[in-house]
Amino acid sequence: MAHIPRDTTEIEDYEHECRKFRICIIGRAGVGKSTLLGKVFGLNDEDAQVKHRGEGSGKHSIWDPIADDNRNSALIIHDSRGFEAGETENLKTVTDFINYRSKQATLSEQLHCIWFGIKYAPICVLVANDALMPLQTAENTFFKFFQDKGIPLVFVLTKFDKLVRDKLDEIAGDEDHPTEWERQRAKQDASSFVEVFRTDLENATGKGVKVQAVSKKDDRLVRKLVIETAAIVKPTLKDVWVRAQGVVATQKRESCVKDLPTSYFKNVLIGCALPFNPFKAVVLDSYFERVFHHCMVIWNLPGQSVLFTKDYITRSFREATQSYTTRASAASIIDLVGPLTAPLYVRLTIKLICDLIIIFQQLFWATPRRQLLTRNDLEDQLVIYRNSSVRQSIHKLVDGSVGITDLVTSFSPTKLKQIVEEVVSAGHVLISEELRSSDTGETGEIPLAELPG
Repeated sequence: MAHIPRDTTEIEDYEHECRKFRICIIGRAGVGKSTLLGKVFGLNDEDAQVKHRGEGSGKHSIWDPIADDNRNSALIIHDSRGFEAGETENLKTVTDFINYRSKQATLSEQLHCIWFGIKYAPICVLVANDALMPLQTAENTFFKFFQDKGIPLVFVLTKFDKLVRDKLDEIAGDEDHPTEWERQRAKQDASSFVEVFRTDLENATGKGVKVQAVSKKDDRLVRKLVIETAAIVKPTLKDVWVRAQGVVATQKRESCVKDLPTSYFKNVLIGCALPFNPFKAVVLDSYFERVFHHCMVIWNLPGQSVLFTKDYITRSFREATQSYTTRASAASIIDLVGPLTAPLYVRLTIKLICDLIIIFQQLFWATPRRQLLTRNDLEDQLVIYRNSSVRQSIHKLVDGSVGITDLVTSFSPTKLKQIVEEVVSAGHVLISEELRSSDTGETGEIPLAELPG
């Protein structure tokens, strides 16, 4: 793949001082940290063992980062085994680590968020009903220490499915086939327990807290955890979090549009509005590289760091998105009217942006986070999109949004960015309608919560 020059101003939109989200996950053995890391970030124990300098005991040291740039190039994880009864050594290790990270001058070296995992167990119900949480002394000490650190903290209550089952047993007893009303009541009671859980934690920490229940059997709860985390991280880190998480496509799609530099449009207009400019094809090609890089950074697909360095992969993307630019590039050489043809090139650039965003979304959905994107999967998705009615509809929407003589819109980067947002949103609705109206009714890897309507 051709590389974008390092001194271009557009690079600053991504490669500022903080390019990776640094998160610490704390939890006792059996809390489900590995499952959580796999679902949200695509990492598992095996990956961590390869990339992590351990202590020789099979336990992770919180000081040693867990990272795998090919699986997730926007993430650094620090793992702590949590606090057991009567144990103080790890408490000191964790507090020393947090103190160290809090004193770092650069944002990239600071700790950006903590997930504190607490596993649901039947004893929690009995104790929580008395407004008391089964917290260890070390945990209470940690919460008091943590109050003034200014690091976002989310309590993650795992095994929520077991909590629902226990509540169902209380309601339905020994019934083999609980009614739908009983199932819904069990979920409501479980949610009420989480609120009691939250109140007890607030009493322990002395301030409001975020609590999100999760279950390995319910991806909707994992999505909520990602959304809750995005809501509390520092504004300067929200975009980095969006790139690091591998669950919510909506966040990535919206970020692709929101963070699209308007200078991209300006560069194309300057280069393509000149009459008899033999380098218009080069301008369009450079534009493709910049938008492609923009999508790569935000979607952060597992395996792309290696796969997308291959020239044939870049060619495949070009064929899927630029088949309609070849003729325009040839025609531009004999272009006599210069600025009057700007709407033509604006249409091409908007189509290319929308195509790439939708393609990356399809690849995101088609690649489960624990798997790496393969060449076959990539080429299959590119062929599907290139031949899809969605692509044709998106292009018609673009043509309808920018008239062939609409110079006012064509020379307004702000308006062009708004058109991109509208067309991408409409394209997402078209995808939803196509999937829901298919003969099988299946959505594959696409979470139904990601589809509008």
